[in-house]
Amino acid sequence: MAILIKVVMVFCLSFFIAAVFWYKSKVEISEIELHKLDTDITRAVDNLSVLRAEWSYLNQPQKLKERNQVELGMRRKTAAEIHPLESIPKLFPLLNEQAAPAPAPAPPAPPAPASMTRRDTGSDLGRQE
Repeated sequence: MAILIKVVMVFCLSFFIAAVFWYKSKVEISEIELHKLDTDITRAVDNLSVLRAEWSYLNQPQKLKERNQVELGMRRKTAAEIHPLESIPKLFPLLNEQAAPAPAPAPPAPPAPASMTRRDTGSDLGRQE
């Protein structure tokens, strides 16, 4: 009986040692992943601060004006290019010719007499009695 107890004790001790080593390797793998995630977060925060600095630099009114002029060809309007609203029909005569007056609205339908029942109006067409 003593031998059986010793065998069970050795088996339990070896199982315990194997479990400790397995958990130790799992913890090491988790620490490596944690370190990698920390590095990724630090890198993302650094990139974010650079992007915010670039955004504030590019959103300065003077920079926007320069980029609009260079890339989009936008420039300030001169006084001769600004037209009053009254000159729009003169500038676009086709709009006046194509725009036909809207048709007059149809008169409203007369109300149905009070003596008409549901059967008289034809709303029961599919129903048989």
